[in-house]
Amino acid sequence: MSYRFEAGSRLIYIGKQYLLKNCSSCASDLLELWELGERSNPLVLSRKELEQFYLSGELYFSDKVRGKEESAPALRFDSAVLSEEEEATTKRRLAYIDEILAREPEALTTHTLSPIIAEVSLKIGDPAPPHWVTVIRWLHRAGYTDRDVNSLIPRTSRGNRSKRLPQEVSDLVLQHIETDYLTKERRTVREVWKRIARRVDLENEHRPPDLRLPVPSYETLRTIISTIDPPTRTEGRYGKRAAEREHRPILGQPVTSRALERVEIDHTQLDLYVVDEDSREPLGRPYITSAIDHYTRALTGFYISFSPPSTLSVMQCLRVAILPKAMLLKSYKEVECDWDVYGVPETLVIDNGKEFHSRDFDTAMTELGVQVQYSPPREPWYKGIIERHFRTLNTALLHQQKGSTYGGDYKRSDYNPSENAVISFDALVKSLFVWGVDVYQQRQHKGITRAPARAWADAATQYPPTLGKSVRDVIIALSQSAKRSIRGFGIKSQKMAIWEILLF
Repeated sequence: MSYRFEAGSRLIYIGKQYLLKNCSSCASDLLELWELGERSNPLVLSRKELEQFYLSGELYFSDKVRGKEESAPALRFDSAVLSEEEEATTKRRLAYIDEILAREPEALTTHTLSPIIAEVSLKIGDPAPPHWVTVIRWLHRAGYTDRDVNSLIPRTSRGNRSKRLPQEVSDLVLQHIETDYLTKERRTVREVWKRIARRVDLENEHRPPDLRLPVPSYETLRTIISTIDPPTRTEGRYGKRAAEREHRPILGQPVTSRALERVEIDHTQLDLYVVDEDSREPLGRPYITSAIDHYTRALTGFYISFSPPSTLSVMQCLRVAILPKAMLLKSYKEVECDWDVYGVPETLVIDNGKEFHSRDFDTAMTELGVQVQYSPPREPWYKGIIERHFRTLNTALLHQQKGSTYGGDYKRSDYNPSENAVISFDALVKSLFVWGVDVYQQRQHKGITRAPARAWADAATQYPPTLGKSVRDVIIALSQSAKRSIRGFGIKSQKMAIWEILLF
């Protein structure tokens, strides 16, 4: 469950329960805390003050009777105006598209839809499951157009409507679309139509005149084929890679409509050698794990270490990304601007590294309510935002420092980056904070034509970021677990005997 600092939320502050309300006579950044069961004047606090109290543990969210949360509009239709047969048909269609929308298959093809259709047909007792192309047409009419369930109502003979094809002919048409049109032979629509006409003629040879099937017109076939979504058509006729190449969004990026709807996280080894602060001996090139919000391009968090990417580095990065950062920035007084970016991502886009398949990571994402989306192998465009951010970090900051590897170009010369390195690890971390908050966040981003900090501020006002119930819950969720046996002296961990555990 996620929570927001917005009107209607209930909070526990210093042991008392409060209801959060907008302050009508105050600045837009201020909120009123009304103590439940009391008639005293409300506390008026800014969002920054609420964030600080949340971080200190003095304030956390309450699960009791919270205000209404936003939800997707329900699928509804007026059954009063439908016959029993129409209502049953509409509910049958709805059962199929609901299950497909819930599973979110990567593509709408016979391979992805047929197993789902088979399961639904068994579940609802449907003796005649629909063809997968038919289900795609239902999805276009209801699932992808404002979830309009009324469009699933069967089109009967009300009004001036043309007569529909018999079910046998419709099934035959769909069968030939799959076996003749959506194939690598790439037959034309007219060739497919001729095959359908011959098939109908053969069927009619064994039928009496009054039961013969009509031959669908060429235009009818074209209309049915036009309802198949373009990626499915391209994949069937040219292959999966061609479909991905032709129909993926520009620069390989999906469209988002709000902050934290999609956050990309990844690691890279920095193009810079670091030295020991005392001996000045080179220590190597550290790794950085960073997270970027797709909608605002805001840097949500990062973690730097000499250890290769691991579950620990992912958890540490997410802890920085999710929690408010006011207390963190107190350790870096060189940073001048605010870093107001925080919140639980709706979807976290990751690669297939083993650190993203650990039990601790899976448990953390489940507890925080984060949907995990794995990027396909050998498809760097799928996480293009974070990949470009790493390039910008290297070229705009690190390639200007002594000890830079310049992306490997130094190998063509006598230059040795480790011998020229001068920056210490602590100095590098400070530089990353200053550059990330004061430079990257404040400069106009070409991808969104404005600064990430400004984009985040506007987006957070319209759709406040979500948090865990308490800072304690977030820290525990993003911690690593270990099994230990309890002995007479307590437990043993990292060669130390622990006989008492203090819960924070």
